[in-house]
Amino acid sequence: MVRLAKFQDEDKLVASFGAMRASPALWDFDAVLYAIEHPKRGFDQDRYLALAADTLHRTNQDQRARLFDAVEDAVASGKIKHDGVRWLSAVCLLRLINADWRPPDWR
Repeated sequence: MVRLAKFQDEDKLVASFGAMRASPALWDFDAVLYAIEHPKRGFDQDRYLALAADTLHRTNQDQRARLFDAVEDAVASGKIKHDGVRWLSAVCLLRLINADWRPPDWR
């Protein structure tokens, strides 16, 4: 399957999000992971974080580990700042994958 999320065209990126959400047959883990790791905009990254959380049941253990590492790296590096909706989406996704995970500055 063509990795729809890798299109440079913003409209195609949005279309791929909608298509994957609407049809499980179009879901592509690598495309979702790519979009999270290489977002065009923060809004897009947040939508793909939400898609990953919504479709976590479709992943295997290796995919969950890859997703966890990518999101945790984005949080730790500051690519996802500790404020706003993306931060909350990232924290929720990380906690869905590993209920014991806490952000580094969790009090």
